[in-house]
Amino acid sequence: MKTQLIGIVAVALIIAVLMLYVLEFDQLDRTLDAGRLVRRAVWIGAGLGVVVGILLARLAKSSEDRLPFFFGAFLVCMLLAPLAGSISNRLMADLQVQEVLVEFHLEEVFYTGVYGFLLGSKPEPRYRSFFYWGRRMYKIQTRQPIFQGYYRGDKVNLPLHRGFWGFYFIPKLHA
Repeated sequence: MKTQLIGIVAVALIIAVLMLYVLEFDQLDRTLDAGRLVRRAVWIGAGLGVVVGILLARLAKSSEDRLPFFFGAFLVCMLLAPLAGSISNRLMADLQVQEVLVEFHLEEVFYTGVYGFLLGSKPEPRYRSFFYWGRRMYKIQTRQPIFQGYYRGDKVNLPLHRGFWGFYFIPKLHA
């Protein structure tokens, strides 16, 4: 009975983590340098996983259990680190919104569906926006247009939050 309960809790935790990852993808689309944030989080998670893995391997009762304990802790830490990094960057961020002057480049509408679209259905549009800030071009994806009515080369004030880890993100736009 105890083993079944542990199994049910483990499956529920896996489903919860998967759901959090799915919900966090929308946030990562609005984060500048999201790829760098994820890469750094994976490396930090790997380092933490090594430390936790060594500690768990030392607690193992038999020598055959040491390697699975180590790799289990290593993989769990490495897989959860991007989620924890993104959530903490956003939730522990400054509440103050900074208006940053950016140069608008392009905003395009696109439609996406995991399995395609049903005939006659009207999919929800998404917007891919490109802009220059400093010397770099950034790409973000949102559910509403943020550069509506602007032309390539226009200077636009863009609201940004500075995240806890220093990665800027665009606050969620409300329709």
